[in-house]
Amino acid sequence: MRITHVLETHIHNDYVTGGRALANETGATYHVNADDEVSFERVGVRDGDVVTVGSMSVTVLATPGHTFTHLSYVVTPADGSEPAVFTGGSLLFGSTGRPDLLGPDHTEALARAGLAARGVVFTTFGLIALRLAL
Repeated sequence: MRITHVLETHIHNDYVTGGRALANETGATYHVNADDEVSFERVGVRDGDVVTVGSMSVTVLATPGHTFTHLSYVVTPADGSEPAVFTGGSLLFGSTGRPDLLGPDHTEALARAGLAARGVVFTTFGLIALRLAL
């Protein structure tokens, strides 16, 4: 297997991501929110976009709260099994993620976003690397 896609949940000064380096090292496509101003090449994604990774589909969800441009990703397997929702720093309340950084209005909206109804939630922090079976 090899890594074919790296999806960044957010660009922020609270951590150093290895996403770009991982994408460069593996030749993977690097996905970052299209609204993030960056000085490097990436594939810009926005809320509602769908990225195909082999037989899986990855739906991009805007989940502001930790940063204004924070994204989560819903990975749906082709076999019909339950989707997985990778939420990055948006749901790590009281921990490193801080969904309250943008204020209580955003925190409340994020808390009611219904992410658990979309699939099994994984509270990652930073990047998601997806592998494609060869």
